[in-house]
Amino acid sequence: QMVSAMECPDLHAANLAAVAGIQVLIGSVVDQGPLPICCAFLISLCHQFIQLAATPVAQTPAPSVMIDDPLGLGLEALPPGVLHVEEDGEPVILLGRTPHRSKNIFALELTTAALRAGLPEGTLRACKGGVWFLPTGASVAHDYFLTHLLPTMASVRRRLRPLFSAKTCSQLIAQLAAAKLRPGRWSLTIESGFPAVDEETIPWLVQDDVPELTMLIAGSIVNGVDTFAVVKEAAAVHLVLVRLNIGVMLGVERNSAAGAQARRWAASWRAASKCFSASLDIDVAIATVNIAMAASQAVRPGSSARSSSALRLLDPCTGSGTIAMAARLLGFGSVLASDIRPEFVFTARANWEAHGLDGNLVGPGELGIGGVVGWLGEADIRQLLILRERARAARDFVEADSLRAQLAEAGVSVTDKGHTWTATDGRCGKRPNASEELIIPKSAAKENGDGQGFASGSIAPGAPHAVFRHDATLEWPAWVREMAREIDLVVANPPWGNNIGVEGDDERIVKSLASCFGGGTCTLAVIVSNKCFSKLSAFSREVQKWSLVPGALPCTAGSAGTDNAGWCWSLVWHAEIGQAVLMVLREVEGTLGPVL
Repeated sequence: QMVSAMECPDLHAANLAAVAGIQVLIGSVVDQGPLPICCAFLISLCHQFIQLAATPVAQTPAPSVMIDDPLGLGLEALPPGVLHVEEDGEPVILLGRTPHRSKNIFALELTTAALRAGLPEGTLRACKGGVWFLPTGASVAHDYFLTHLLPTMASVRRRLRPLFSAKTCSQLIAQLAAAKLRPGRWSLTIESGFPAVDEETIPWLVQDDVPELTMLIAGSIVNGVDTFAVVKEAAAVHLVLVRLNIGVMLGVERNSAAGAQARRWAASWRAASKCFSASLDIDVAIATVNIAMAASQAVRPGSSARSSSALRLLDPCTGSGTIAMAARLLGFGSVLASDIRPEFVFTARANWEAHGLDGNLVGPGELGIGGVVGWLGEADIRQLLILRERARAARDFVEADSLRAQLAEAGVSVTDKGHTWTATDGRCGKRPNASEELIIPKSAAKENGDGQGFASGSIAPGAPHAVFRHDATLEWPAWVREMAREIDLVVANPPWGNNIGVEGDDERIVKSLASCFGGGTCTLAVIVSNKCFSKLSAFSREVQKWSLVPGALPCTAGSAGTDNAGWCWSLVWHAEIGQAVLMVLREVEGTLGPVL
């Protein structure tokens, strides 16, 4: 009964029950006559226990577990029930991606997402080894960051509820044993953060003590050996042990896993897309677009309330279409993409089609923002090309020439030798064969429903996406300039002579973009060479930050009759990516420099 009393949460009530039992025990022993020495000693102990138990003991919660906390997480105690149920405002550990080349851009994605969510500065704290800590705090900003932003971020691999941290594994095992956890079915992952690794990197540190650690952890959990689940999916609780050079940490992985959507997107993209040697990694593309979105929130008044579906993005150096795809996956309402090479335009379109995202993929004129007289939709162009090829196959060259002339009037030229077609507004494509099926688009059929003929200049109002051909170092087409104020973000990975293009292309493209999309409404996020970054920006020792060199980019004059003197570009953030640098630029009102 004394043992039961010590384990009972209501210690005072258990003590009183034990007193009654001991008193009966003493009375029965005394009634037996002379007592042996051992019985007398037992009675003496029982009297001492009665005196101790007679004093009421204050009700206390479940015993807390002291935390050594070498990571500086501010952990104090382990509240009951944290394993199975996610609590509002609970502390969060984020395990970030830390590849050597792009770790800075992933760190910038995290910090800018915290600003975008409205978290107070310094709330999201970076620890060593790619570990980030978000302390306890139930707020709208806290919930928005975890619920809405975190699943779409490429920089985070795992989201954990921290349980214990210690300098050594043996100290952590002692803390775990003292907690007497009963997680039910559980599984375990042990990963090393020293050196920093992720799922796509093979660590050079061999973790040969994993079986021993697993057995020690299982022995420290109530019924841990019997409830260990070999398959993670069969477990109710998944524990993660992270080993860093400054200590170890044990946490519970939450079901609302960080970066879950981003990981699915990246896996799908890598499995089904055609990419070039210079193509941007899909994780870096997602992170770049998220950073640009965070910067754009301060560009327009009230823009913080705008969702991604209300934003329009331009990728002027699309290549295989990675940035445009990242924007589409993040829910952008309108995405425009262009490239100087027709084969890149073809590949980008093919990649979109491979992922089933080509349903709204149309030509620029179909955006309803400046079509031309006699403009043809791409479906119309395809039908005319098929009819021309059939006429050529039937040796009806008069009809073939007539169809070619009709295409030329709409600004479409055909290259028979290269099997391609190009439109004056930047669209291009592969020339279809005569054997391909002729399908009359509904928008192009006559109103009488006979299914014959084409509607010249058929436009689908509000169609959101377009891929076209354009040299980004030159002046942009008229229809792009007309809609420049409607583009919220320009995100680009321009060539700079490393694998594609020539040296200096990136600088010329940045200046062309700054000239076309100035006016205080657009955010530029461009990945340029270190040489270009050094030419456009300089480090100020006075304020300890990088800023644009005065006159490096063209400014935009303010509107007539207003107090605004003009708009000048400013460097908001930057992050090194190997031999390149991500520059995030936006305009601020100020004294005009050189106007282009």
